[in-house]
Formats: sequence, C-alpha cells, structure tokens
Amino acid sequence: MALGNIWVTGYRGFTGTHMLQLIGEVAPDATVIGLGRSVSDETDVDVCFTLDLNNLDQVRRCAIDYPPDYVIHLAGAMPPGSEEQMWLDNVAATFSLLSGVFLAGSKRPRVLMVGSAAEYLVCESGDYCESLPTGGQSPYGKSKSTQIDLALLEAKALGIDLVVARPFNLIGPGLSENLFLGKVCQQLRQGVEALNLGRIDSERDFVDIRDAVIAYWKILMCGRPGQVYNVSTGVATRIETVLDIAIQYSGRPIQINADTGFTKKGDFDRSCGDNTRISKELGWSATYSLEESIVDMLEFD
Repeated sequence: MALGNIWVTGYRGFTGTHMLQLIGEVAPDATVIGLGRSVSDETDVDVCFTLDLNNLDQVRRCAIDYPPDYVIHLAGAMPPGSEEQMWLDNVAATFSLLSGVFLAGSKRPRVLMVGSAAEYLVCESGDYCESLPTGGQSPYGKSKSTQIDLALLEAKALGIDLVVARPFNLIGPGLSENLFLGKVCQQLRQGVEALNLGRIDSERDFVDIRDAVIAYWKILMCGRPGQVYNVSTGVATRIETVLDIAIQYSGRPIQINADTGFTKKGDFDRSCGDNTRISKELGWSATYSLEESIVDMLEFD
C-alpha cells in the first residue's frame, strides 16, 4: 500500500540522508517531499521545497500543494549554533510547522518529532527512562525539551497524530565534525599524531544512525499517539574506551592529551537510555556494534 506524501524536514542533514535511504527501501512508492532552506538535486526526494520553517505562510502553501500524509521532522539547530538560533529553529519552527499544516485545511498527517536525550534533567544513576523529568541542562537541551513539550500540546489541541523519538548519542558514517566522535574520526583520517580533548571519563549511550532511522520509522508507523520513545542501546560506554577502539582501527599509535577537569555546561557524567518501551512495543533493538560504527566512520569519505 502506497503511503502517499511523506514530508522530511532537514532532509540534507546527517539524519536526513540516512532517513531518505531507508524510505527508498521500505516505501519506494511514497512521494517524498524534502523541505529545507536550500535544496539539492543529488538527494533521493521526489520534490524539493525551499522554505523557512519559521515562515508559517510558506509552510501552509507547501501543505496546500503537497498535503502530507506523514511528516518526519528532523530540521533544527545544534551546538555550535547560537542559543538564539536553537530557540528559533527548534521551538518556533515546530510551532510554525504544525500550525501551517493544520491551517492548510488538508487531512491531518501523522507526525514524527525527533527530540534528544539532552532533554533529560540529570539523575544520579545516569539511567534514563521516558518518565523521568525533562527540562534540559544545556541551552540545547532546554530548547529541545521545550520543542517536544510544545509539539505534544499543540498536536493535542489541533487533533494531530504525533509521536516522539528521543535519541541518545548518534554516531555513524557522515557524522558532523562539530560533534565529538565525528571530529575524532576526521582527525584520525587526516593522520594526526595527537588528539587534544576534554574529559574522557564520562559515559554515553551510542546509537548508530542506521539503527536510529529504523527506530524512527517504526515509531512513525506503529508508535502510540502522544508517546515518547527512547532510541538507545541500553549500554553506556566510557569515552576513553571509544577512543581506544577508534585508535586501534586507525592502525597508528596516537597520543591522547585529555583535560580531565574540563566540563561543559550541562554535561552528564553518565547517560544511558532505557529502551524497554521501544523494544517491547515496537520490537526494535540496535544491530550495529560500536566497532562497526567506528570503522565505517573512519572509512567514510
């Protein structure tokens, strides 16, 4: 059965690229509409729309021309973007997106919002299930927490069927060099002799993007309306261990210069996602090992 029109915001980004590849495999008959501030002829979409998601009228006109049956909302701002940009692109743009679709008068789509583990407030154990308090510790986390709270409230008010994925630390081929492991792999590919880093004693739950987009699709298709699902492996790995793996597969001895006293605002000592809900309800679990992810990142061109 054809799924009709699928909107993908932020389709040119890291997650968007992998999402489009998956849609091509699981829903080849769907019409994929890519929305972004710029367009590209090199991506696997049927229609590209250049628009500013903060412009409600542009969103409304797009929804009139191509009424969405499904919306996968991936667009947004992350560090090192400014705090102002994160509030505009994560919060205001979400309000505009949902409002514009509603005001177009088309049938209301099923919407997937992608949040972040950064939404959680720090808990002592470092283990996070969906029922724990959110609000964010960092400017990014605060903007994402507000984005998801707003989306759930607005969707309920407008009668829009909305579900939420809350991913933990995404990794995999194509990861931005602005993110820790993306930068490390870039430097290793460039042949550096030393890595100058901050603290490496914290623990994170790393999820391969190729597993994550499968989770997103399952949540979109079968998740309970209004529900939030952690997208996580349920295993936290020490940053130092991740570095050891990356250096091992780089094939060269690398010196690590770490500032163990360096802590970023809102940083977590340990962050591990409880994936019980998505596992029991949707049958999803991670399939890529940490080693596979890192090797593919090192080989990514």
